[in-house]
Amino acid sequence: MNGQTLELPHRGITVIVGPNNSGKSRFLRELHEAAKDGMSGDRAIVADVEMHKKGTEEDVVAWLDSRRLRLRDNDGGIFVTDSVHEMEGSVSVGSFRYWEQQPVLGATLPFFASFHGTSERLHLPLSAQKPSLMRGTPRGTLQKMVQDLELEARISQLAEKAFGFPICINRHEQQLDLLTGKPTIEDSGYPVSEELLIEFRSFEPVSDQGDGVRAFMGLLINAITPAGTMIFIDEPEAFLHPPQARLLGRYLVEHSPDDAQIVIATHSIDVLMGILENRDTPVKIVRISRNGRGNKFQEINPDEVRGVWADPFLRYSEILSGLFHEGIVVCEGDSDCTYYQAYVDRHLRDNSRQDLLFMHVNGKARMGRALKEARRFGVPSAAIVDIDFLDDTRLVRECIPSNDHPPFDIEKELRTLQSAITQLRKPPVMRDLRDAVSSISHLGEKDALTDEARRIVAQSIKHVSGWEQIKTGGIAAVPQGEPSASMQRVLSFLSECGIFVVPVGVLERWHPEIGNKRTWVPEVLGRRLHEVKNLHLDEFLGSVQRHLSSST
Repeated sequence: MNGQTLELPHRGITVIVGPNNSGKSRFLRELHEAAKDGMSGDRAIVADVEMHKKGTEEDVVAWLDSRRLRLRDNDGGIFVTDSVHEMEGSVSVGSFRYWEQQPVLGATLPFFASFHGTSERLHLPLSAQKPSLMRGTPRGTLQKMVQDLELEARISQLAEKAFGFPICINRHEQQLDLLTGKPTIEDSGYPVSEELLIEFRSFEPVSDQGDGVRAFMGLLINAITPAGTMIFIDEPEAFLHPPQARLLGRYLVEHSPDDAQIVIATHSIDVLMGILENRDTPVKIVRISRNGRGNKFQEINPDEVRGVWADPFLRYSEILSGLFHEGIVVCEGDSDCTYYQAYVDRHLRDNSRQDLLFMHVNGKARMGRALKEARRFGVPSAAIVDIDFLDDTRLVRECIPSNDHPPFDIEKELRTLQSAITQLRKPPVMRDLRDAVSSISHLGEKDALTDEARRIVAQSIKHVSGWEQIKTGGIAAVPQGEPSASMQRVLSFLSECGIFVVPVGVLERWHPEIGNKRTWVPEVLGRRLHEVKNLHLDEFLGSVQRHLSSST
């Protein structure tokens, strides 16, 4: 793992998150393989595993007996159950010899681990043959439901909550199918009433339902009563709508065996938050990302994720979705996100193939908190801010990361800049009022003043603050001399911190020909102005991309 060591909780759940193509699925497969074979130079991510075992060979065999996994046959073989694929095999008792000294599981892996990949998700067994009364060893959840009515009732309740219908099995048939329905006639055993059999036959098999139902139920019934103690699940959200993905995440925590060690690779915030709803089960979150030719792992405190989810502004800002992207660009508003994302997609996608999330926090006030959380989660992050961001020293301080930077007195530079810009305040003059009145002279003497006319007149008699002038003129409007030098030093320092000030002042000044701020984005996109290449904007957004690339 690129020289890193990752310790998984022996009981509980480990959630592997990260952007596309970061190695989540491969890590899961290699971890499963390493549990069997140990060290291998052929693996890209998992070089080796260290397994903690306890007990003797006799203890292990007794454990197998307690789970009815051992078949006492004439040659001393042990019957192996793979509840996912319903395959049988035989492993000799000798495979458990010197159990406590064996570094990995080898041929005994199927006793202790099951792997659930996405390629098999729609083919997980939703039917099984009735267990042999002679052998008495139920294989998988469906066979166990024949002898365990409470298990059947529990799974039925879970299905009804997820999809609105109960499930059952017809234990009187040789072929056990998971059915969508629940008999109204009491099952009193043999002889079986014809009415009950007719009712069973009226229920549709779960295997005939849509992909989402089949994927959900197939994974659930194979994870809720696994053959072993380790469960590896790749992308449990596959084929599921967000509400079902979140519910499945919660079910996997609440209804898997207490002694299970579960490792999940996911690209779904819904699965993650479903898992985190339960505070009783130990949870470890690990973010994987590419680091050059290798991979980088960072552990994330689950309570910090829950804290972000509890803050409505951050929760709906999609910041947690950043866990599944290569970087986050925090903007002030939705319009900023839409425009910059559209321009990057049109002009700069080939320059940097980063999977970036543009998100906003409804203004400047929570920008510092959003950046702080993104950095804490190990997600490369940057902010795009309008130029009047520099008028709030406290906010600037909040957005600067706490890690070491070259010595720089940001507050001194901001005081110089703010003082110079404040002095640019311009009072209204008669010419502005005269021009305003002239612009509405088409109205008759008795015509009512429209809202627009009143706005024009009111604007003409307003004091124009220095910051209003800077927002219109951008960096170029800063007074020459020391103020301009301070601005350049501030911009350079902030860009090193991942904070990028809009050089033209504010978003709308990229296309000043669109005068109405409220309709600016719809008009820009509607007229396809974002498709017009702007070298100044290329350089600005390119600097954001370069910063995020260097932060990976």
